[in-house]
Amino acid sequence: MKVSNESKININGITPVHNSQLNGNDMPIHVNGTSSDNKDNKDIIAIVGMAGCFPGTKSVDELWEMVTTSKNALHRFTDKELEQLDIPISLCSNSNYVPTCGLLADIDKFDANFFNISAQNVVNMDPQQRLLLEK
Repeated sequence: MKVSNESKININGITPVHNSQLNGNDMPIHVNGTSSDNKDNKDIIAIVGMAGCFPGTKSVDELWEMVTTSKNALHRFTDKELEQLDIPISLCSNSNYVPTCGLLADIDKFDANFFNISAQNVVNMDPQQRLLLEK
């Protein structure tokens, strides 16, 4: 099997392509037998996978479906829900207050015992911290 100069590794463990890039030189890179030395290609990236946690969805596919159908994922709290959440009436009656939130599904499924976190601390914990621990 013949190996091109671009794919040989030097004594420092760096290919000639990477070595030339480190030294500020532009060495053409060959992919699948084609030259990609076109200067317009240097900023091209490929997205090979996506994941996320979004209000109103459980997957990136569901998010895309929601976006393409103009579905709103925000939850508007009822007066009863606001009362149960102990939101002050003075705040609720303020014309600038919007009783809306992007809620995540299954946020109550957080396994506090696994992380050795007390139930009281979980109640006061920012949901973003829970997500960070789970990931």
